[in-house]
Order: sequence, then C-alpha cells, then structure tokens
Amino acid sequence: MSSESFSNEFQYMINECFNNSNDVIFFINEESSIIFSNKKAIDSLGYSEEELGKKKIFEIASSKHRSRLEKLRKNILKKGQLQEELELICKDGSILEIEFRSKLIEIDKERFILTVGRDISKRKQVEEEQKLSDEKYRLLFSEMSSAFAYHKMIYDEDGKPIDFEFLRVNHSYEKILNLTSKEIIGKKVTKIFPMIASGENNLIQKFGEVAKFGKKLQSDMFFKTTKKWYSISAYSPEKDHFAVIFEDITTRKKTEKELRLKNQAIATSINAIVITDLEGRLTYINLTFLEMWGFSDKTEVLGRHLLEFWYDTNGEADKIIRLLQTQGKWIGELVAKKKDETLFDIQLSTSMVFDEEGVPINMMSSFIDITEGKKTEKRLKESEQRISHIMEGVPIGIALSDFEGNIIDANSVLWKMLGLESKEAFLQTNAKEFYYDQKDRKAFVEQLEIEGKVQELVCQKQRKDGSVFWCSLSSVVGQSVTGERRLITTFKDIAERKKAEIALEESEELLLSVINNSPFGYSLEDNEGKILRVNPALIKMLGYSTKELLDTKLEDITPEEHKVKTRELTQKFFNKEISVGEIEKIYIKKDGSLIPVKVTIWQLYTAVDKPSNLIRLIEDITDREKNEREKEEAYKKINELNEQLKVINTILRHDIRNNLVVTNGSIDAFLDSNKESFLHMAKKTTTKSENLIDKMKEVEEIITKGDRELVKVDVRNITEEVISNYAGIGIQFDLKGKGIAQADVALGSVIDNIVGNALKHSETDTISITINSSKDSCVIEIADSGKGIPDDFKKKLFEHGFRFGSTAGTGLGLYIVKKTIDQYGGSIKVKNNLPKGTIFEIELKKA
Repeated sequence: MSSESFSNEFQYMINECFNNSNDVIFFINEESSIIFSNKKAIDSLGYSEEELGKKKIFEIASSKHRSRLEKLRKNILKKGQLQEELELICKDGSILEIEFRSKLIEIDKERFILTVGRDISKRKQVEEEQKLSDEKYRLLFSEMSSAFAYHKMIYDEDGKPIDFEFLRVNHSYEKILNLTSKEIIGKKVTKIFPMIASGENNLIQKFGEVAKFGKKLQSDMFFKTTKKWYSISAYSPEKDHFAVIFEDITTRKKTEKELRLKNQAIATSINAIVITDLEGRLTYINLTFLEMWGFSDKTEVLGRHLLEFWYDTNGEADKIIRLLQTQGKWIGELVAKKKDETLFDIQLSTSMVFDEEGVPINMMSSFIDITEGKKTEKRLKESEQRISHIMEGVPIGIALSDFEGNIIDANSVLWKMLGLESKEAFLQTNAKEFYYDQKDRKAFVEQLEIEGKVQELVCQKQRKDGSVFWCSLSSVVGQSVTGERRLITTFKDIAERKKAEIALEESEELLLSVINNSPFGYSLEDNEGKILRVNPALIKMLGYSTKELLDTKLEDITPEEHKVKTRELTQKFFNKEISVGEIEKIYIKKDGSLIPVKVTIWQLYTAVDKPSNLIRLIEDITDREKNEREKEEAYKKINELNEQLKVINTILRHDIRNNLVVTNGSIDAFLDSNKESFLHMAKKTTTKSENLIDKMKEVEEIITKGDRELVKVDVRNITEEVISNYAGIGIQFDLKGKGIAQADVALGSVIDNIVGNALKHSETDTISITINSSKDSCVIEIADSGKGIPDDFKKKLFEHGFRFGSTAGTGLGLYIVKKTIDQYGGSIKVKNNLPKGTIFEIELKKA
C-alpha cells in the first residue's frame, strides 16, 4: 500500500481526530520516512506539512538522540510498542522535548509506526526553573502551560501609568510572541511592542489599575498587529507589580465562529433539516421544515416520530431505518404528508451521526421539495419528445451534449453527416473525435466559456472513414432538469460554400497583385472603414507610412465639408443600392496640404452574397484642376483683352472720324475762302488725331504686356524729370521728400499725366508733390489749388472714356494711369485739397 493510498484512506480520520489533538502525532513507515504529521506537530516544529513529508524522523532529532532512533525503530518493530523521551530540532533551531508513545500498526499487510508525543518542554523548563529560582517564582511557573510574564509598572510624575518593564517571562511567552527572554527582560513594553504605546486595547491603563489598586483583569482581546485573539488574565502579587497569564485562542475563536456560522446556515437553509434521536424522534427542526410541512410552531413537531411525516404505504420507512442503521446513510425520494394531509414529493438525504469514539448519537436528515421538479421533469420529457420530432424534421445536424463532449442526443442528419451507421453508434462516441484539428475544439470551448454561445464557427470535421469536410458550428448553453450544463449545437455542411470562398480569396489575391503594381492609389477596407491594405502608389500620394494608414481611416484625413457626401455614398453600398460608386473629394496629406482626388469604390461580396470588403481606387486630379484653372484664367484674360481692344477700336473709329470730318471741312473752307484760320483748324485736328493714336499705342502696350517687370525706381529723380518739362510756362512746383518704389520707367508718364491734367483742367498755378516712405510703402501726393473735381465724378474718374468739363479730352489719360498703377501692385485715389483743389494719392510697394 502506497503512502498516497494510505493518506486517502485515513483522510477523514486525520482531519477529525488527529488534527484536533493537542499531542504531536506522526505516521512513520518502516524506512523511517514521515508520511503524516498533524497540525500540532507542524505548529510546534515550525515546518510545513510538505517539508516534514520529505524528511525521515532522525533528520529532525537532536544530535545526541539521533543515534538512538535506529535502535528504537528496531525495538518497536520487534515489540510492537515503546515509550521514550526525545529532543526534536525545530525549523528555527530551537529544541522541542517530547515524550513519545509509539505503536506498530499494520494496514493491508504494510506496517507503520504511529507515534504520539506530548510536548514536555514546558515541564522541563518549569523543573529547571524550580531548581534555579526562589520559592515564589517556582510556584509561579510550576506546571504552567500558558504564557506568563511578570512586570513592574512605571508611572509619570502625576502617578499615571505610562509604561511597564519586563521582569520575568516563561518559555510559552517566548514561543507565542516569537521572542527570547534576553530580548525582553529589563526592557520597556513600549520598546518591544510599539503598538501598545499607541493605545491598542488600552493595555497600559488597564494593567496600571491592576498594579496600583490590586484589581484583577480577565478578558479576551484581539490584537490588530498580530491578527490574533488572546485570553488574558492579570493580577498583582505585590504593589506596582503585576503578572499576566495569556494564551493564543485564535483557533478557538475561529472554531466558535465557524460553529455559529454552521448553526446559522442550518437554521436558515432552504432545505428542511431535522435531527432525531436514535429512535427517530425529532429533537431539532429548522424553520424551512415548519414551512414545508405547513406548521406554525416547533412545539407541534418536536418529540414526534419522523415517520409521522411520511406517506408510507408499503413499509418503505422501516427499510430506510434498517439501511441507515447498517450503512450509516441513505439518499432517495419519498412522498411526504403535510399537516393538512396533502402529499408532496421530497428528496431525502439522511445519515447517522457518531461521537468521537464511533458510537452513534443521533440521526440528521435533509429534505428538498421536488414536487415542482417532478412536474417540470414530466413536462420536459413531453417537450423532449416534441423536440425530437422537430430535430428529425430539419435539414441540418443537431446534437445535445455535455461540456466534455459526451453525446446525449442527436438527429439522423448529423450522425449520417459524420458517417455513422446508427444513432446508437454515435451516442457511444465523443464530439472531440470528429474535429480534424483539436485547436478548433479548444477555440469552440473557450468561446462558449467567455460568451456563453458560439455563432458560425467555421472548422474542418472528420468523418468516421477519415474523410474531411468543412462545417459551420453554432451552439448555445442550456440546463438539464438536474441543473447540469448542456450544449445544443447545430452543424451545417458548408463544403461547397467553402470552395466558393477559397476561389473568391484567390481572385482577391490576384486583384491585390494587380493593385500593388498600379500607378493609381488603392486601399482595401472592411465595412467599418478600417484600412486592411494599401498599395505603394497611395502611400506615395498621401505621404503617410503603411503603419500610419493601417492605424487610421480615410475618413479621418478628409476635411469636414467632404465627409457628408462620402458617408452618403457609403450608405448606398450598405443599402445595396449600388456596388460601384464614384466621387471627387479632398484628402489631407501628412504634410498638411490638400490633394484633390477622384475616388472609385467597389463593394466586394462573399460567396453567400454577404458584403465583405471595400476597394477604393484613388486618382490624383491636381494637374487636371490646375489646367482647368489656367484655362479659365486665360479665357478671362482673353475676354478682358477683347473688351479693351473694343474700347480702343471704338475710340479710334469715333474720335478720329470726327477729327477727319473737322479736318476735311476746314480744308474745304480754306479752299473756298483762302482763310488761314481754317488751315490752322485742320492742322489742330490732325495733331489731335496723332496724339490720340499715341495714346492708343500706350494703352495697347499696357493691356498686352500683362505682368510688368518691376525694378527699383528713385521716385524723386523721375518726378524732377517730369517737372523740368514744364519749365518756362509760369507754373510753380513744390517738391518734398524722397523714396524708392517698385515700378518701371512708365511711372514718369503716370506723374506727367496727372500734372498735365491739373494744368489743363483745374486752372491751377501751383502744384505740390510730396513723397513719403514708410516700412512697406512709398506714397506720392500730387496736389493742385485749382477748381477741384465734383464728388460725383471722382468714382468714375479712372473709367475708360470718362470725361467732363469744357476742356475734356479722350478720357484715356487717367484710365492709363489706373491700369499702370494696378500692374505695379499699388493703388491710386483722389480726394479734395483744402481750401481748394484736388489731391491724387499714389501708393506703391517700397523697394
């Protein structure tokens, strides 16, 4: 018989008897190995049960007793029993003196030594102290197994107890508190146990009353620091001194608490529980028994025989009593009788209760009302019959099994699908046998444990003949009548569907190969928009890395104003309105710039017509938009040029024709009258036409030149050149300031045009020109003191063909000025000069 079988056979006895003993108990085999040690042995020696189980008895004996153990073992095996004193070495190195009584026992032809030892360390210590101490301390420590300590109380100036000093402690005290006397004697308690100084259990004050007034203290106390209960007694043999006797009662307190909990559990149990004497008369009942049988008071029941509460028509009760007396327990179903004589079904579990010596003392019974369960079981059987008909009527495989894979029921579709000859043959198998890959079985069970169900788990199944096919499993967890978990699983043969899916996957791989080599950007996404794959062209186009794109959605890099139409298009896919769509939108590149794109989207479907993934083709249309903008700008310029050429043509045709009419008329008048005044008139209109043609040439240069090439221009120098052209005509000029502007040589014509207009039309005799420079601009103010320009005309002053007054010209001068300033990127405006006259203000960019 092995040590393990021995442990199993005697486990109950060990737990109930040996572990509650105050003696050290060992079971030792013939090779001296310790195969069992009780709780007292473990606590006393300080080893764990596993550590002692790996040792031989002589390994924990003191050196002076180790050599004797082999002789003792032989004597025990020869004589059958022996009594001896030994010293054992504790794990911490201390010595445990024990008086052993050993007896040889035989179980299944295998011999063991049962050794029961009593700790005589305390007795030895007391004996030793009796020899060394005076009579007072001999009597104090004599035969004491509890922890003992003798103290002197310390008071403050007001006589208040503030501390106490250790004068004497016994071995039990050292052992319980895991301290030696050397560490304690002569020391203050607040140094040894700081928690007492903090006021735990108010011990200093309580012991102070004992020492000072001779009071006695008896109390059970719990210490948070050690997490243990102690029974403490204190008394004062002499003034200002006190003795304390205490013991660790943590185990007792725990046992008492467990006992209270057990009693409460029995009293409040949902099962009816009774205790009877050996004759079957009720001595205890819980509340559930009264409620189950319809009684209101315990006095109606206690003292009556248990058989009175059964409906016994065939002597079943007597049989149960006999089985209980011979076997010690009985479990089964009976019919019970309530107070009002109504009957109900119960499940009874009863057992004989024995005392420590194995003598039966009473019987305990537990009852469960199973009336509804019986009805439910009947309904379930009827339901199972209906379900069986349904199972056979569906075209898919269905199985009922437990969590270990044992088949409880199945329809014919399933066992035929798996290649079995009959349902009976299938019920003798296990679901695990039909998995081609056991990893699928593991995944199936894990999903059940986590989610409580499995939906459409695709895996490979193996038929009885070894052939393999693809199958889809769906399973839910149910419960049997007895509360056991059951699985209802459906099986679909999806071999053809799987072939189609594989073909689809292959076609998708081919498509992706084409996509990866495409010059256009492509992305493969799931139906939530998560990117699954991108091609190199898209990475290059948007500037993101592959990882960055896989961690985002294309919608996340879409400006808000473009998201709405994207979602509208995507919704059409979900509604199956379209399978291909096209949209033009904007994406935000990694560098923050925007890129216009044309996106074409395809919805992919599985073999069973379920939407699977989306493919996006993304084309960069930046160049196309740029070309279209350039075309629009070119058309706009052409149209503007045409309009301006029309103006020139109109002016030329209209004004020159008028001049020619005047010239011809003057020449005819000259020929008729020979008056030179008509010849001068003809000369004047001819000169006017020449000046007009020059102006038109200047306008043509402005509108056809387009963007001018600007240079640094000294505004004061150009202005001085313009003023020099008017020397000798009696006009006074006042020039102030200087500045450098972005312009070209045409700036002189601009200034000359404004000065010339002032001289012709404003009737001024002074012109002031002021040049001001700032950080960014150069401003030229040309002011006259003439008659000024009406406010209504100022808005139209720079329009082509606008003229006013008797001295009005072609209306081109200021039009040319405005166009030239615009091409410089500057501005021109006109305002009143105070007290009279006009100011033209030209602002140019500073060079």
